[in-house]
Amino acid sequence: HAAWGYVFGMCCFGSMAHLLLNYAGRITQAGLTSLMKSSEMMWSYLLQVLVFGEAPRPMTLLGAGLIFISLVSIGAQKILDEKSAKESGETEKDGLLVAVESDMKIELNVDYGSAQGTPR
Repeated sequence: HAAWGYVFGMCCFGSMAHLLLNYAGRITQAGLTSLMKSSEMMWSYLLQVLVFGEAPRPMTLLGAGLIFISLVSIGAQKILDEKSAKESGETEKDGLLVAVESDMKIELNVDYGSAQGTPR
């Protein structure tokens, strides 16, 4: 009957993770949230090794390393893109890169993922 406690714990933690991921999607950029979601497999393997004491296999370590390297490179590229966008006068709002012109106001309607530019 102790197994039901583990099942209940998994349900609680899984539900909490889902709710927190949805909340993070509301308050942060989609790119950052997707990076964190992509790292899920690496973190679950690390917990599997630490909690359950499973001996890491070389191919699994290679896969986890590749995931880590790809996440770091994507994050670094995103930082460089934001830095160059700031220098060139572009702004990013809700994951959409928008060039800001002095004679045009750009409005973003992200409810359905569309962008509209209206001259002023």
